[in-house]
Order: sequence, then structure tokens, then C-alpha cells
Amino acid sequence: MGKVIPLPDQVKRHIQVGQQALAAKDYASAVAHLEKAYTTDQTFDTAVLLVRALNGMQMASEALPVISHFMHQFMATPEHQQELLTTLLAVPDYSSAWALSHHLDDADQAAFRQRIAEAEDHDMSSNKADIEALRKQVQHMGGRAFHEQEQLVSELGRLPKPVLRSALPPLLVDDDVHPAIRVSVLETLTAIDVDQALPMTTYLGEQQVVPATLPGVMNDPTIVNLLQTAQTQYPDQDAEIEMLRLSLGFYIRLLIK
Repeated sequence: MGKVIPLPDQVKRHIQVGQQALAAKDYASAVAHLEKAYTTDQTFDTAVLLVRALNGMQMASEALPVISHFMHQFMATPEHQQELLTTLLAVPDYSSAWALSHHLDDADQAAFRQRIAEAEDHDMSSNKADIEALRKQVQHMGGRAFHEQEQLVSELGRLPKPVLRSALPPLLVDDDVHPAIRVSVLETLTAIDVDQALPMTTYLGEQQVVPATLPGVMNDPTIVNLLQTAQTQYPDQDAEIEMLRLSLGFYIRLLIK
């Protein structure tokens, strides 16, 4: 039997029913219909509806790949910026939220950053034990196997900015932390605007770096544009895109003198 191709009328119907379900806060029905629509109609308008439905279902992690295909559009207007931020705070991924705030105008940036800080404060008071447990693992990652260090780095976005500022700097000069992991740690410190000089051990020896002055991968418009283009052209190559992101960050750091 041949592959069934959805007809335009079917896509339109799924979008209409999905919108009605969203309005009624029936998020499960909205996700079901909008996912079917998005499979065929991968446009920004449909993506926004699907992201809202996924957020309503508390499925923020599933919304992130949809957002990644339309990052520029989500960042273009305050309304869509807030939808993006809702997703990141629900994951949570605070460091990515801070990094994206660099791309906003002053007025939008202030509101964006205030909302991040408020979410972090609430999280620290509500989930103190979980945050402290992860902080200890991160702070003592030196000596762990590389794949374990990689896993901990992938979880850094979970930690609020004040915790990252205290936990990460010692890792930059820890010889038991893999050099590639130190690059990722520096990238996180850059994203959260750490503005004091920190020592970092690199292939070129120990250097003093001020993270806030560096062209972070998420902060630099040229790099973000390159990653966005690659993501759009190769939508099913998530692992390769992540390697590209890390490689760009690594080579930038090698240029630090």
C-alpha cells in the first residue's frame, strides 16, 4: 500500500481543531492535531501553535526542536520572545535563556532578564535540595570519565545563574576536567555575563579571560546565523549540529591570546 499523503483540507482542519482545543485549554487534543498539521505544514504559524500546545502539556523539551527551526522568528517580536522564554524556563535551561537575551533590544532585554531572574529565585527556594545536589556533582566533575563530564555539562542549564557563577570558575583550571569540557564551561560563563577576569588552562597555557567580553557561540550573531542555516538545511542531523556548535566555540577559544 502506498504512503498516505495528507490533503491540504486535512491539514487546515487539524489546524482549526488544534486552535479550538488551545482556546479551550484542551492541550492533549491540541498537541495531537497540531503535530499532524506540522508534519506537513512546517511553517512558523503552525510551529507557534504547536509550541503553545506542548507548553500547555508541560512538554517543553519536545517544543525545543520545533523552536530551533524558527529561532529568528521567535526572537523577532516580544510576544514570541515570551513564548520562547516560557519554553526555556519550563525545561529549565537558564543559561540558554540568558544567552538569547543578548540579542534583544534594551527594553525587551530588561523584561526578558527580569523574568529569568524571578524564575531562578523561585526555583532556588522550591528545589533547593535538587539544585544543591547537581551543583556538587558539577563542581567535582574533575576526574570523572569524559562521558560523565559531558553529561554534567549538558545539565548546566538547569542551574540558576548565581549557582553557576560560584560553581564553574574552578573547573577552568582543573587539569582533571577535559579541555573540551573546559571550553563548554567557559561558554556557559560567557552566556551568563560573568564580567570578572578568570584564569583558564588551555593548550596555550594558563590565560586570563573575561567571559562577558568573549564572542560566545549563543551571543555572536554570525555564529547563531550559521547554526540556524545548518539546522534549517539539515533538520535531522541534531548530533552533527551540536558538534558544529562545540567546534565553533572551541576554535574561537583557541584565538584567545
